[in-house]
Amino acid sequence: MNTVITSKDNERLKLIRKLLKSTGKREEHGLFVVEGERLAGEVPPELIDSVYLSEDYCERGGLHISEVEERTFLVKNEIF
Repeated sequence: MNTVITSKDNERLKLIRKLLKSTGKREEHGLFVVEGERLAGEVPPELIDSVYLSEDYCERGGLHISEVEERTFLVKNEIF
């Protein structure tokens, strides 16, 4: 995990919000959002663009997918 997201105005978080709200945006970007440990764990690593984890989740030793570690972002609790 190499990046900590500290702002709600982060461009990556803005894109996630758009993907959650709009089928058109999902189709435009060829991306979708998966929420939850069980569903995220079922996605083949080669299909994962990026992973966003809250501080609390990481402190509890949450999901770790080594194949996408370089595309995993920690998001501060107050903005997650």
